[in-house]
Amino acid sequence: MKLQYHYALSRDSYDVRHTSGILAKKLNFHVDSLGHYRAYPGYYTDREGLDTYLLLYTLSGQGYLEYQGQEYFLTKDTVSLISCSAHQFYCTESEEWEFKYVHFYGSSADNYYAMLRGQGAVFMDISDPIRLNELLKDLRGWAAQSGGTADIRIASTMENIFAELLVEQLNPGQDKAYILHREAMLEITEYIQEHFRDEITIELLAEKVSMSKYHFIRVFKKSAGVSPYEYLKCCRINESKRLLKETDYSVSRIADMTGYKNVNIYIQNFKQCVGTTPLKYRKKAF
Repeated sequence: MKLQYHYALSRDSYDVRHTSGILAKKLNFHVDSLGHYRAYPGYYTDREGLDTYLLLYTLSGQGYLEYQGQEYFLTKDTVSLISCSAHQFYCTESEEWEFKYVHFYGSSADNYYAMLRGQGAVFMDISDPIRLNELLKDLRGWAAQSGGTADIRIASTMENIFAELLVEQLNPGQDKAYILHREAMLEITEYIQEHFRDEITIELLAEKVSMSKYHFIRVFKKSAGVSPYEYLKCCRINESKRLLKETDYSVSRIADMTGYKNVNIYIQNFKQCVGTTPLKYRKKAF
């Protein structure tokens, strides 16, 4: 293996090294190390022949990468995927380059890299940095631990990271409407969870976030995966299931307590969601 480097890093830069356990041999993703660097001018790595892949995610500033005969400028909210067996050179290109990295390997790593490479995704822009940062934060937490549970969580989190990258590459920019209104959609889902017992209309919800009715429905569905009505129905039915199991209230009373003014609509919705009637559900619960 060839390796030359010079570290010019801030004091709060860190690495986390993970040693996989016996169980990890049966898993498809493994993390060797990860870290968060604030790199100053003079920082560089020149390497080849390492049997891992490398994910570089730039948070701020600018880095420079030479890989597979191409040059890349690594700017904010971009991800680079590198097979470390091939030659790569990267360095700081600005006053400070802040980035996170993950060295990883495994059969799923091979497959995902091949899929993304087939889509031309050695280098890509990230349209939802909040989600990627959340996943990398989770990954750091599990990598700092040892044992079978940590190895399983690491593999699962890596699968989620690469699912995000695949979606990003196959559908670039498709979630921009959701990202733009992410906080508004979180506000609406919290409102529904707290007020599902009340009368709630689409018009009321759209007005709360200053959107037209149809734009709101589209953005909400992109965020939650279901329509606002389906989300409201889910909240009501979940609460009614709890009441059926924990109380002896009548079906009509439970319908009223969960926001239904018509017991027949409640029964119909319950059957659609649960696959049986409220009374039959109650009997099975006991």
